[in-house]
Amino acid sequence: GGGGGGGESYVDGNPNRVTHLSQRVGERQAQGFVIFHYGSNFDASPEIFRCSGKKESYAPWPGQTGIRVTAIGAKGGSVNPDGVSVETVPGKGDAVSAVIPVHMGRVMDVGVGCAGAPGGFAGAGTDRSPGGAGGFGLESGGTGGLGYRSILDPRGEGGGSGGSGGGGASGVRDSDWAETLLVA
Repeated sequence: GGGGGGGESYVDGNPNRVTHLSQRVGERQAQGFVIFHYGSNFDASPEIFRCSGKKESYAPWPGQTGIRVTAIGAKGGSVNPDGVSVETVPGKGDAVSAVIPVHMGRVMDVGVGCAGAPGGFAGAGTDRSPGGAGGFGLESGGTGGLGYRSILDPRGEGGGSGGSGGGGASGVRDSDWAETLLVA
């Protein structure tokens, strides 16, 4: 089975909701994360959300008018559990960064991508091996495909591992409007 894929990124194109966009492709982190960078007039370290397997929330500080958000998605699953095959190469997570205007009372949902699970191996002679689950995220990664035994294997010994699941997407959604603002 193959390694799980990385997803596409998205940033809301409305300049009233998101500005100063930058994008990087092929980040190497296994798990995703979301970072809220405070402006220079705030004496604070960035707030970092990591893969937790659940949705979290962010609310701005009093007086904040904008915040730079960086989201990095998780990679896909990467290991064949049969112990024989060469390790698969997972898709890497994408990364986006943009400034989101904020105000008191605005709450944003934060989902951080978790890596996809490896595909299963049901053993020699089996017809199907299960694909790995997609990783949790603002949007979950896709499930890996089934591994099938080749009809060309006359001994019935073959049977591929299932594909690994895709990594979950990291991002931010406006909880009032339920609109996705930024996702990688």
